[in-house]
Amino acid sequence: MTAASPHPRCAPLLSALPLLFALLSFLIASRSTSVPAPTLHQQLEDLSTQVVHNLHHLATISESPHHLNRPFLSNSSKQAHALLHRLFTQAALSATADAAGNVIATLTCATTPSSTTRPLILLGSHHDTVVDAGRFDGTLGIFTALAVAQSFRSSICTLPFDISIIAFDDEEGNNPFSVTNFGARAFVAHDLSHITALPTFQQAHHALHGPSDVPSAVRHAAISKHLKNRLLAYVELHIEQGPVLEAAHRPVGVVDAIAGQTRIMIRVDGQAKHAGTTPMNQRRDALTAAAQLVLHVEDVARHFHAERLVATVGKLDVYPAATNVVPGSVSFSVDVRAPSDRVRNRAVQLIRHASQRVALARSVQVDLQIVHQVDAVRMSDWLVDGFKHVLGDDAVVLTSGAGHDAQFMKEITDVGMLFVRCKDGISHSPLEAVSDQDVFQGVLALRKVIERIAEKAVA
Repeated sequence: MTAASPHPRCAPLLSALPLLFALLSFLIASRSTSVPAPTLHQQLEDLSTQVVHNLHHLATISESPHHLNRPFLSNSSKQAHALLHRLFTQAALSATADAAGNVIATLTCATTPSSTTRPLILLGSHHDTVVDAGRFDGTLGIFTALAVAQSFRSSICTLPFDISIIAFDDEEGNNPFSVTNFGARAFVAHDLSHITALPTFQQAHHALHGPSDVPSAVRHAAISKHLKNRLLAYVELHIEQGPVLEAAHRPVGVVDAIAGQTRIMIRVDGQAKHAGTTPMNQRRDALTAAAQLVLHVEDVARHFHAERLVATVGKLDVYPAATNVVPGSVSFSVDVRAPSDRVRNRAVQLIRHASQRVALARSVQVDLQIVHQVDAVRMSDWLVDGFKHVLGDDAVVLTSGAGHDAQFMKEITDVGMLFVRCKDGISHSPLEAVSDQDVFQGVLALRKVIERIAEKAVA
């Protein structure tokens, strides 16, 4: 007996059965196979993209619609506080703000029994700007720190310490109160009563934060003794604001010191006379004497080039500033910076000696006054060594010629800094730029730095 042939109408269905079985098997396998979790590298890339977005978002907050300007105690600074608080909270960090304009967020890692005794790493930078600023100065360090905290938050945090992010206010001194680094100074408990007692300061503070005892409120912004005892270190990532990393083709470098600084005002007094009737050999020209001194300043800086000293004459006022009058007096500024206080003090001494020689040779009077002086701040050796370990034996090591909040944080804890390359070394300008890839490299380096500190903490 032969088998019956399938009905002609069933033939197409039967021929499709193998395909249907294959499709069913694929669907079952797909449901049973979990989607692989993103790698840490992918997470950091995504977080770096968010850093760029946050930078652009914060840069829209400004006192001016035409350029970026976010001064201390301004409406734009209040809006920045609110945005930072919201971003920190959205990242599931606990966030607070203080009367000095600082915004602080904390990631708690529950690997020790009590948050009151757990060690703490502080990361951060500043959120204020100069007038007509770029969007990366200071804020890159804040949002890079946030990205790194989120990278640990995305998994079970096994760090042996908590991470706090501090966004300082008024690093730049963009205010009418003749103060810089107000937020950092308040945090490390500097006496700021000469500022907070000013009626203009109190009016601005009340307008922004509401009625309060301003001096008392600012004093309470200081880190508590208990919290200070928990601190392991403060780490700040910042754009370089110079051309060294770009010239070295490196995205990230290690800072070994913040340069000490001496600001000098020099006044040269000669005698104003008629430009057409006074013979050249009978002149006491204050401007030519000042010009000679300006060149001496440059010569001194070149002499100490190997010690990374720089000197700048940035402001010069001539009196009476008339085309037909021999200049009677000139005042000009000199800014001297170096990582070594000994070298900087020696350079200032040489400038003083040069002024005495010029005064004698040109029959003018020269008065030299030091109007501002800050000692150099060395980064903590164990952090510098750790950063170099992370970046490699050939890591670029730089001195910061600019001041930073880190120099004040050194008063209460160990400090370390990383620099990120910026295009053409430009900063304090709308042309300030950091590539998206270098933002990622900064996030990656800071993440590795935290891992390195964790290794040392448990060793």
